[in-house]
This record gives sequence, structure tokens and C-alpha cells, in this order.
Amino acid sequence: MFRVYCFLIGFSTLGTLASHILKLDPGPIAPAASILIISFAVSIIALELSCWRALVATAVTASTLEICSLYTGFPFGAYEYSDAWFPTVPVGDHRFPLLLPGAWILIVWGGYLWVSRFVSGWKAAVATAALAMAIDLPMERAMTEVFGYWTWTPPGPLFGAPVMNSMGWFLTAFLCAATFRNVEGASDRYSPRVLALFCYFVAASGLIAFWDWAWVLLILIGTALLLMRNRSLPS
Repeated sequence: MFRVYCFLIGFSTLGTLASHILKLDPGPIAPAASILIISFAVSIIALELSCWRALVATAVTASTLEICSLYTGFPFGAYEYSDAWFPTVPVGDHRFPLLLPGAWILIVWGGYLWVSRFVSGWKAAVATAALAMAIDLPMERAMTEVFGYWTWTPPGPLFGAPVMNSMGWFLTAFLCAATFRNVEGASDRYSPRVLALFCYFVAASGLIAFWDWAWVLLILIGTALLLMRNRSLPS
């Protein structure tokens, strides 16, 4: 499954490059690749985490807070999703991307299985929240200006996002990780690599479109996820 995920990341990266150079519209290939990438990433993390309650709770918590923010601006700020992140469904007067809960699972629990190499308990929950916030920060540039998944109203100073968004990410990731902070029997063999490759893919897509320091930060985070390891823990 991890090899298929690697293929999908490579295929999508090359497809993005080819579309940019040849000025071609990828059509349904782009959303299909996005669906497959998130689906395989979540599947790998689900198998390694071995705690379905944590995944369901994360999907419900993140989705609830996202919808709350669409209507009230809390906790992430004011924004609107577009139809670019296919498939989307109407939620009142707003659009909601169905892949969004999977993205939260990827970042929160992929990050959790990495930070759990070094700390546990409440420290792992705080570290997971900090990592999720750090990953989202540069990804905001790509999601709004490269992929066009959503727009901020108005844009903020942190790669286009408001400061409140980072606070919302920390809060949401902490709530998700803290609830199941003592997951037993989890494996960290592939999940950190899955998250790292996702960071690389977003950074590569950004670099193909235009230069920004956000891509450098994503590459550094991805490299840390791949290379940093507590040698006292089993592989």
C-alpha cells in the first residue's frame, strides 16, 4: 500500500509539472489523484494507528469546527471553500470538501505517530498540535494560491492566512490528539513517511508554480519527519 502511495505522489508531481510546462488542463485526473492520495494516506495511518475511534473522533471534531468557522469565523477565521477540492457538498450557503476530514487525519495522526517516538502522554498531544500548526502554516500558501481550494476573507500575514488560523489548528489538533493520547499497539513504520511525502508533494507543486519560502519550510519539515528518529525505540 505504501508503494502505491509513493507512485501516486510521484505521478501527481510529474503530472503537475507536465501540465505547467505544456499548459494542459489535467481534467478529471487531478481530482482523482487527490482522492487516491488522501485515501491511501488515511488507510496506511489507520492500519498503523489501530484505533478507529481516534480516526472517527478526529473526522467529526475537525469537520464540526470547520463548519463552525465557515459560519462564525471561529476558530480558524473567515474563509470560503471552492469547488476545486473535489468532491464538495453544500452545507447551507457554503461548500464543504469531503476529503477535508481525511486531510486532518493525515496531518494529526501522521504527526502523532512521529512525535510519539520522542514523547508520550500530554507532551505528545502538545507536540502533535505544534507540528500540525507548523505544517499547515506553509501549506496555506499552496492550498489558496496553487490549488485554489479556499480563499481567506480577508487574507492574513501568515502565508496568506490570519494568525487566528494557526491558533485554530493548534486547538483542533490538540483536542484530537489529547483524547486518544495513550494509543497502544500503534506502529510508526510508514505513517511519518506518508506525511513527509505529502509535504514534499505540496512543496513541489508550489515550486512548479512560483517561488516562495513556504516551500522551503515544507521541505525542511518533511526531511525532519524522514530523518529524525529516537534510536532507543524499535523500527
